[in-house]
Amino acid sequence: MADDSASGDTEEDSTGMIVAKYFMHGASLIFLGVVLCVAWLFVTLMIVITIPRVQMGALTIIGVVTAYIAILFIEVGWFNAQVSQHIWRIQVKQKWTSLLGHGFLLFIFIAIAGIPFMIISPMMMRAALWTYIKFLIVNVLIYSLVIGYICKHVADVFTDDELTTRTGSTIVLDQTTFRGQ
Repeated sequence: MADDSASGDTEEDSTGMIVAKYFMHGASLIFLGVVLCVAWLFVTLMIVITIPRVQMGALTIIGVVTAYIAILFIEVGWFNAQVSQHIWRIQVKQKWTSLLGHGFLLFIFIAIAGIPFMIISPMMMRAALWTYIKFLIVNVLIYSLVIGYICKHVADVFTDDELTTRTGSTIVLDQTTFRGQ
């Protein structure tokens, strides 16, 4: 084997390590999605049960639903910020407005990336059970990489440059490396 240190490649820079990081990032967000679906189904059920019993106007219901969706975006943005900091060492802005935008962008890009799955999945439901299970497993593996890629790059958009500079982290922009001071 050739010595990678002579060429400047480190273990972190290897293609295999980057793919593994994308996979871990995407898989963690898929896991979060499953957990949030269960939790938010419970919350939705509670709201559906309580709204008819409480006298609320249409604007109040719209406000509750809007707040409900905003909180969901903030949760997803915060979780992605934490995972991005842990896996990629990206310092993400932690203001609630940044987290709201972060979660909203993730929602849009992940929804767009999921279009092929949404088209093919109903067709695959007609297949045998084991074929459909294999299809789902392959899709989780593929979409873990795709979602990890999306999540990392959305986190890059919301990077806190002041915090990154203060902590002395390395910032890579267009193949040029800068060191914080």
